[in-house]
Amino acid sequence: MPAFTGTTDELKQPMELLAHGVALWLIVKVFGHDEMFWLRQEQRLGRNSIVGTTVRTPEALPEHLAADEHHTHWRGEKGFIATTAAKGCLLGVALTDQASDKSLTEAYGVFQKEATALDPSYTPETVNTDGWFSTQNAFVALFPGIATILCFLHGFLKVRERGRGEHELHERIWEIYHSTNIQMFDRRMKAFRKWFESQQWSSSISEMTAKLWKRASQYRQAFKHDDCYRTSNQVDRLMNRMTRLMYSGRGLHGNHTASERRLRG
Repeated sequence: MPAFTGTTDELKQPMELLAHGVALWLIVKVFGHDEMFWLRQEQRLGRNSIVGTTVRTPEALPEHLAADEHHTHWRGEKGFIATTAAKGCLLGVALTDQASDKSLTEAYGVFQKEATALDPSYTPETVNTDGWFSTQNAFVALFPGIATILCFLHGFLKVRERGRGEHELHERIWEIYHSTNIQMFDRRMKAFRKWFESQQWSSSISEMTAKLWKRASQYRQAFKHDDCYRTSNQVDRLMNRMTRLMYSGRGLHGNHTASERRLRG
């Protein structure tokens, strides 16, 4: 292990438990040392390139990405963890204190630097994001020519939050999602809008549902790129583990370098 702090055989099991949010005091009780020893082990791993140690070969770099920001508490303030994923793997993790175009471009730029270090000509074809423009702008700035795919799941969840008992509405929205081409998507979206406007709905449901057909042109982009991610599940599922890690430690408490290296580790 880095700095000759132990062998991989000795530290493999406790480090795996740390990755799943097991409390430090319990790790110390079972495996010895003290809490700072185990925190430093995590942080030392965070110095390595995530892309370089995960992908390893330029040919394996993904054409399609998913990205989102995980909100967390950092030193008593709000922090944003710019997270990039593909093919079930985290590929980019960077901490920033703002969700502006500039801050997110710098944060996602960590992934871009590591990816281009492996392949200088690397340019992903698509990235799936939610509706936050700064996320989309960051990837366009880092990878000119990349296509941004709007997450259909986020659109559905906003409707569901305002009408949890409207099961027929939910089913009709997902019927649109399961379209196999642009023509079917357009046809189902048109039929859905006609059906929706023939019903009586609360103003909050009407407002959120109308955004679905207003953003139809953005959702249509997914059909132009085979195998792209149409929802953010690819990154959300991995961020669920990050949520548990943040909860077990009650957020992040160190400076920027220490906190980011812990996340990366």
